[in-house]
This record gives sequence, C-alpha cells and structure tokens, in this order.
Amino acid sequence: MKTPFLGGSTVYRSTNVAYNRCINLYPEIVETKDGKDIGGLIGCPGTTKRLTLATTPVRALFETPTILYAVAGNKFYSITTGWTATERGTLSTSTGNVSIDWNGVQLMIVDGTYGYAYTIATTTFAQITDVDFPGADTVRYLNTYFVFNNPSTGKFMITASLDGTSVDALDFATAEGSPDNVVGVETNNDQLYLFGVETTEPWIKTGNPDFPYERIGNTFIEEGCVAPFSIAKIDNSIFWVGNGKQGRGIVRRLVGYTAQRISTHSEELEIATATTMSDIKGFAYQQDGHSFYVISSTSGDWTLCYDVASGLWHERAFRNTSTGVFERHRSNCYAFFNGFHVTGDYVTGEVYTFHLDVYADDGDALRWLRTWRALPPGQNDLDSVIFHRLQIDLEAGVGLASGQGSDPQILLRYSNDGGHTFGNDHSASIGGATGEFGRRAIWRRLGSSRHGRDRVFELSGTDPVKRTFIGARMRATASNS
Repeated sequence: MKTPFLGGSTVYRSTNVAYNRCINLYPEIVETKDGKDIGGLIGCPGTTKRLTLATTPVRALFETPTILYAVAGNKFYSITTGWTATERGTLSTSTGNVSIDWNGVQLMIVDGTYGYAYTIATTTFAQITDVDFPGADTVRYLNTYFVFNNPSTGKFMITASLDGTSVDALDFATAEGSPDNVVGVETNNDQLYLFGVETTEPWIKTGNPDFPYERIGNTFIEEGCVAPFSIAKIDNSIFWVGNGKQGRGIVRRLVGYTAQRISTHSEELEIATATTMSDIKGFAYQQDGHSFYVISSTSGDWTLCYDVASGLWHERAFRNTSTGVFERHRSNCYAFFNGFHVTGDYVTGEVYTFHLDVYADDGDALRWLRTWRALPPGQNDLDSVIFHRLQIDLEAGVGLASGQGSDPQILLRYSNDGGHTFGNDHSASIGGATGEFGRRAIWRRLGSSRHGRDRVFELSGTDPVKRTFIGARMRATASNS
C-alpha cells in the first residue's frame, strides 16, 4: 500500500496529532496527469561562499543591475560581478536591521536611528544630516520620492524628489484609520502600504501639491505587523507575520485588500517559540517556477518556507557541525544579483549564492530529514500492525565517483509512540555508482507497533548528492496479538 510520504511540514503541539517534518526538502506537485505520482520531494538548494566581508554580520543586501551593495557590521560595501568587495562608508551602528532602496542615482540606507545616502556616480557615502530627518526603520522608493516611517509614531515621511539627503519636517502624513504606530513601509503595484502594529493602510500617489500621497478611499486592513523585516513581496503580493488586536504570529498574504492567512497551526506553533517575535526576518525569491517566502528567527532558532505554487510549508536548516543539531538557516538577507540568488550570513561576514545543484552548505554536510505517519488517512484502526517492508521510490544512480557520496546512504528509523522517541538508524544504499538508475531503497522486517497509527517513519541523509523522492510503499499486516 501507499504510505503518505509526500507532503510538507505539519507538526502539532502533540506529536500524536501530527508529526510530519520536511527539512531541507520541498514538495513539488506534478502539474500534468501523466507523472509517476502526484509529485515528489526535491532537495533544497545548497550554498557556495562567494566572498567574506571584513565586518560582521551581514545586515543587508541590495542589488542594482551592475553592482551589489551590502551592509556588514558598521561598514557599507559595493560588490562587483566578480565578487570583489570595496568598502564605501561607515555607519553609526554595527548591529540591527538595515533597509535600503534606490532611485537609480542614489541609494538611501536607514538603520532605525540614522540615515545615509550613497551617490553611485561619485561613490560618495554620507550620513544624512538634515535636522528634519527623524531616523527610519524601513525605506522604499516610489514615484521620485524616498518614503520612510517615522519611528515610534503613526507618521511616514518623504524626502525631496530624487534626493534622499533633503527632508522637510512638513512633508509627512499620518496613518488615518487607527491611532497606530507605523513600523514599516512597502510598495506593490505602484501603491504604498503603511504597516502599523495592529493595522495596515494602502496609499497612492495623487500628485496633490500639499502632499503627493493619499489614502485609498476608506480602505483599511485590520491586521498589522509584529516583525517589520518579515515583510516581503513576490507573486504580485505582499507577505508578512501579522499582529492584531486579538493576537499575533499568523503569516499573512495580501489578497486584494484582505490579509489572508497562509500559515497553519503547525507554523504558528513554531513562530510562537520566538522569544522576540520582532526579530523574524523574511525574504522572497523565485526558482524553477516556485515562488518561495522564507522567514527565520534567531531567538526561535528556526527557518520556515512557504511555497506559493503548492501552498505547502517546509523547514530549512543549517546543521551545526559541532553539535549535529539543526539550527536556523544562515541566510539573513537576500538579493538577486547577476543571475545568482545571494544571501548574507546572520553571524559571520560570509556572502553566499545558493543553487539547486549544490548539495552542501559551503562544504559542510547539508542534512535533510523527512518524517511521516506510516498509515494513510482512512486506514482502519488496528490494535497491532506488523511492518514487513518499506520501499522508497527515488532518483537513484546519483553517486559520486569518489569520496563521500560515492556510495550514498539513506538512514531510516521509526517511532511507535507517535514521534516522541525513535529507535536506531538502519541504512540503505541508493546507488553506489553513477548510472545505477534502477535502485530502490528497501528495508525489511521493521517490527510491529501495538497501535499501528502511532508508527512514524523518519528518513534522513547527509551525502552531497542529488535528492529527489517520488513516493513510498509499504507492506504491513494486522497482528492477532
């Protein structure tokens, strides 16, 4: 029979309810009806180090067509397509979030307390000294103006047209629908969104000579943002971790002017483990037709990823080589530059690119893991089940010519108490030499479970080879004992 191997991560407060983990693998649905199965599990991208910045950590990345810009520690850098970094300026802060945007000529950089302007043609970096600049957490460029929030107020402000260094104290407006502090700004489809603590408002440029932006009618979104740097846009929409009058920690997607819930109780349970929920950071990217929204928390030590194509979540993680345990992914910020997906490390000054055909994290083992409940939904409840055989359908013949991965192994272990405890690992080879495409991973004599529905299987591996899983079948019978 089929066992429900395919799917995303679903872990509930009690593992007896659901314990389906999908770490460093993402589900892909076959979009036609002629696939071998409804889909498969694909290995998440590995990372390659491109350069190391002299200061740490990497706080922000921003791409232009020819130059990548980075803030690491208290330094501002330009990076060429050949991955050569040049220091261009010094910030007055060395930690915390940084937001960057540009108008084609000039970059504006804000770090919460201070603002800076970088003129590309002259490579001039300078702190914004205009006395009317109050500081800012986030900045966006829209219709010739830099737009930014005024920290700890319900106001947002604009700079002079095409000049991030000039600010007029009278060039501000206030979110009108609720007495709410504006914590972040974002643009989408030529509209401006003001994210407050508990509410969100869309505005649009009208060209009013007194102030160029106005709220769109009486439009008002009854959901704010708990983590301003979780705000990201992709697939013609905005995604963020929400906060409202009744609670927080639900991941939202803007659909029209509605904050649609896209997280499940599983993700919301994980988000709640962040002791400082405001530290959640997010970015979005597109790869192989998938639009991914990725959020990470340092205080919660996790990374979750939503796939717009499938509507499913999975986990991403870095395997600590000292402890062997999963930690949050190293990616702290993102840019798409020179055809590469680029990320910066949240601890070090490393700048990475990530690729689906790279199977390690900067040379370190990239461990993947999948757990799932053995019996499919609707299976008759059986007091005791004997598990005779488990077969994993996968892409075999991916072994390397030599070294680790020349005889790639998959490890299996299982739990009979719903995922609370697991037994020992049992290994299986998936093709010792490249070209052994007919291999299957098979395990036999897998014992019995007194309560069949409590059997949970776990697969994992670390070999640096391609990982593609298509499905799983098992042979099991009811026991009379």
